[in-house]
Amino acid sequence: MVKIERVTNRPDHLVFTVPLEDGKVVYMKTDLSPIYGVVIVDAEKFLELWRAEPSSIHRDQSHGNINTWKKDEKYPNAEGGFSLGYGDPVPLAEIGFWPTVPCISLVNGVTRTIWLLSKGCKSFPVCCAIKEAADLFREVGSSGTELITRK
Repeated sequence: MVKIERVTNRPDHLVFTVPLEDGKVVYMKTDLSPIYGVVIVDAEKFLELWRAEPSSIHRDQSHGNINTWKKDEKYPNAEGGFSLGYGDPVPLAEIGFWPTVPCISLVNGVTRTIWLLSKGCKSFPVCCAIKEAADLFREVGSSGTELITRK
């Protein structure tokens, strides 16, 4: 289960502890804002909706697998970023969600996302426009979590 920590001296700054399949954890971060919501997504549901995106420029990544993801030219960058630990967590991926299709597209964070998926991550946090966040949560939100917004 993803854990969330609010940084005491920065109440809108969140650090997420994200467990990987091998028992290790990685750290991700975001600053809450009135225009974004955060959803902790179920990885399988997320991937299914990412693969449903009809005109994705990231089709190779969304339709990839562990072997192809690890061969992605930017994959080592994600490996390096996640290796920095709690002291320098990586930013959340930013996604777009279209409930009428339904599908997901990645605006920023493709390599971070495929890295998490390749590590067997069951759930992870993403950010999206606040107007899409509730619908995204209903579609792919991880069980036992809630939509995170700036209060």
